[in-house]
Amino acid sequence: MRFGKVLPEVPLARVSLFLDEGRDSIRIELNCYFLSHDSHVDISAFKQFWTGIFGRFSPLDIEPLPPVGNQNDVSTLWRPIKVPKIAKLKPSGDQFLGPDGQRIVDCTQFGYEVLAVLFTAIYFFRVTPKPFLKSRTVLLPKSDGATDPADFRPISLSSMLQGWLHRVIATRLGRVVDISPAQTAFSQVDGSLVNALIINSIPKKAKTSYKSVYLLSLDVRKAFDSVSHHLILPICRTNEMDNHRNYLRKLLKVGETYAMSKTRYDKYHSNQLYKSRDGAALKRLGSFPLSQNWVDKPPADLDSRRYKRMIHHRINAIPTRSRTTRGQDLSRNCRAGCLAPKTANHVSMGCLRTHPNRIKQHDRVRDITAKWIEYDGYRVIKEPCFTTLTHGTTRAMGRWRPDIFAIKGEDGVIFDAQVRAEGYDLDRLHEEKVEKYRIAPGLIETIKSIHGLKKIKCVAITFTRRGQISPKCYKALGAYFNPRQIGFLFRVVLYEDVTIWWAWNSTVRRATLKRIPHVPDPTYPHQPA
Repeated sequence: MRFGKVLPEVPLARVSLFLDEGRDSIRIELNCYFLSHDSHVDISAFKQFWTGIFGRFSPLDIEPLPPVGNQNDVSTLWRPIKVPKIAKLKPSGDQFLGPDGQRIVDCTQFGYEVLAVLFTAIYFFRVTPKPFLKSRTVLLPKSDGATDPADFRPISLSSMLQGWLHRVIATRLGRVVDISPAQTAFSQVDGSLVNALIINSIPKKAKTSYKSVYLLSLDVRKAFDSVSHHLILPICRTNEMDNHRNYLRKLLKVGETYAMSKTRYDKYHSNQLYKSRDGAALKRLGSFPLSQNWVDKPPADLDSRRYKRMIHHRINAIPTRSRTTRGQDLSRNCRAGCLAPKTANHVSMGCLRTHPNRIKQHDRVRDITAKWIEYDGYRVIKEPCFTTLTHGTTRAMGRWRPDIFAIKGEDGVIFDAQVRAEGYDLDRLHEEKVEKYRIAPGLIETIKSIHGLKKIKCVAITFTRRGQISPKCYKALGAYFNPRQIGFLFRVVLYEDVTIWWAWNSTVRRATLKRIPHVPDPTYPHQPA
């Protein structure tokens, strides 16, 4: 059977080796058989390259033998090979035939008793028959489009009988020699499956134990064809691989990143925060320094407990079920009865029990904005109702209720506030809110005719629950407020988000106390300051 039926998509080159009396008489036949018709391979280069490699003497085995695991099993190594063992270890198929072309049917036509006598004679006299010394080597490409001879991996196929005998001997040695479980190539297991299960179990173990995992992959070029196995470790030691490994081990143990300059040192913690999933959303806040002054210099009217909670909400360090049950087979749904995972976004923006507090958060942003714009000389109307009519009729077409409508002279400004969850493009949300009023049919003309105005602007006050602001919103608010006032709005949104979280804890805890009576803890921080 040709390999073309086994691996139809892989270009193969067959190299037949015939060993006669010695190494000098080695002969290589490269029959130019490639399954891929578009392969551009230099046959002469292949012959020259692999003739030198296959014609060399094997290096002496100077490494000490591994320790014997069980001394009592050593005596079983030289027992005669019996028929049941041969039948049990029979190869499973005829996919890979040696140069003699023998199949399993050909090997068993004389019976297992004849094979037992043959294997025992070879085993005891330690003389391998010459037909068993012949092998056929197949060169498999290591990557797509390989043309260089060094980019092919040789796999030698010997006689079916020799492979059968080797399986019997390997089974005996496996009971005596202690083989590491990591060396799956020398065990009767599916090495790929075992390695895949190990790699799959490592992240699961890390999640359940809350520990970090470091994986290091080492690939030695030409380690399994033209380079002797005995030279791999000496070459690694010559190139100070041991020292480098110890150096990496120390770094992984310490887990530190060393800053080489004062500038990098000053920005180290902020950069680490921005690299994390919870801190990535705070990267834009560096563009608004006056809006974040409360972090370094908390105002006098902010008590320490709420200041600490505001910092927790700012960096998203909130003990939600999605966070505390990570890696565990536990329920993540909201305890308020919502059929949704309990995340920080859900508690602040989606849970039914916090809906009244979300309205208070929105109204406080609206009231503070109205107060400041009124101080600037504007006439303020909160939540006005503008009705647009169908053209040529008195039938109402739509009603619009912005949060604030401010008038100063012949200019008018529409302010509409919104506090949104994370994960959205704030600039896009800002534009959508502005376009809502700008393209409304007849709205701008109706307002101009009612109040006698010539120009009307629209501003969408767009924040997230963690105090982030749309850059376009920041620029639009800059025409009416100074940076310190905008920074105060940052703090108000975050302040009210903490209140929402406390309100959720209060309602859920009261419901829990009704179901499970116990002595309440008066120090439990479930009420606002």
